[in-house]
Amino acid sequence: MKNLFLKTSCSLLLALSSLSNAHAQDSSNDKSYLDTLRNSCNDGDADNCYVLGTLYVDGDGVQKDTLVGLTLLERGCELGSIGACTDLGEAYLSGKGVGVNYSKANYYVSKACDADDLFSCSVLGTMHARAMGVRRNLEKAVELFTKSCDGNEPYGCMLLGKMSESGFGTKLDLNQSLELFNKSCTLGSSKGCDEYKRLLSKIEDAKVKAETANKNTKAE
Repeated sequence: MKNLFLKTSCSLLLALSSLSNAHAQDSSNDKSYLDTLRNSCNDGDADNCYVLGTLYVDGDGVQKDTLVGLTLLERGCELGSIGACTDLGEAYLSGKGVGVNYSKANYYVSKACDADDLFSCSVLGTMHARAMGVRRNLEKAVELFTKSCDGNEPYGCMLLGKMSESGFGTKLDLNQSLELFNKSCTLGSSKGCDEYKRLLSKIEDAKVKAETANKNTKAE
């Protein structure tokens, strides 16, 4: 029994020692990884500035520091990381971790859209439609939604459909709206599917009412 206890104790100590060594190795690897990202970012690597900034914003593997994270994302964006520009635009638009700043949001979302990030073009279109940090410009919004939808971005198609349905910034065309909602739905937007069903029902109801009114007129 004593020998069994000693063997078990030794096994446990060895296991704990292995875990401790593994943890130390992981910590060492994490530090090495972070150092690599920092050095690479300092040398002008946009993507690694983006990755490192995201780690600080999320507190992933490092102590959470939103200010440091945003500074790194700003460097990444200016160096050419579309992802960094997109995340900055979202942060300043939503106020997540920072105060809402439509002017900065517009700046970073515009940079991402100019680099052909189509979702950012949809967001920028919304900002123009709602006068968020920019003067309201419905025609510009339609232009941005069109660019986004032409690139098969579902959110842009759905928003373009809404503009077409209302006649804001473009001619009112319910059939075109229906096609755009359907495209948005086909591309995977549940909101696009909802809008398609809603408008289809609206059009069908209008036809029934028109037919009923026409029959009543003839009966008279």
